[in-house]
Amino acid sequence: MEFDINGNPGNNNTFQDNNVERTASFNPNAKEVHVNQYLQQQSPDNRLISCFRELKEEVKNDIKLQKKIDDIKRYRTRLPRTIGLQAKLQDGGFSKDAIDKALRQKQYYVKKSTRYQYYEAAQQIDSYLYAIVCNSFDTYVMPLIVKQEPLGVIKKAVYEQVIMPVIDKLNFNVKEDTVLRYNIDDIFGMLYYLTGNCHINWKEYHV
Repeated sequence: MEFDINGNPGNNNTFQDNNVERTASFNPNAKEVHVNQYLQQQSPDNRLISCFRELKEEVKNDIKLQKKIDDIKRYRTRLPRTIGLQAKLQDGGFSKDAIDKALRQKQYYVKKSTRYQYYEAAQQIDSYLYAIVCNSFDTYVMPLIVKQEPLGVIKKAVYEQVIMPVIDKLNFNVKEDTVLRYNIDDIFGMLYYLTGNCHINWKEYHV
């Protein structure tokens, strides 16, 4: 949007907007001011919306499956020769306190996910989010691990490039999610659950 301010904006005039992320230089002798504001808009995730709506109906009518769908099995099956979450995080340089927190987040997530494990839509949601977490980690974080960047840099990339994009998706569709209500701890728990099943590594292993 654009504002035209009459008079001399350099004389006893101020402009404040806590929502403006980028500002250019301001000339106190300017005769007019043009303020351009750009808003980032996120598109709705129709796949998540559909799954959230289906899950609501399944829970309401107690429509359950007796088996897990194939898409979810690949992530919930522990891969051969995995060394487990605690050892993985130790290899990645995590402190004992950080490992303890990761174990708690994983446990809380598994408890919530298990509660809805026989609803097909819940399985579809988890499978969809698992794929995003795994592929985002491989794309943005694993190269930093391979380059042996400091753990602080790696954790920052995890937060910004793996966790927050998923949270943004969930927040954008929050009105549809009346059952799972995943929060940031749940997504970290999901990350560590996938680590424990050997779908995510915090160190480059040469096998």
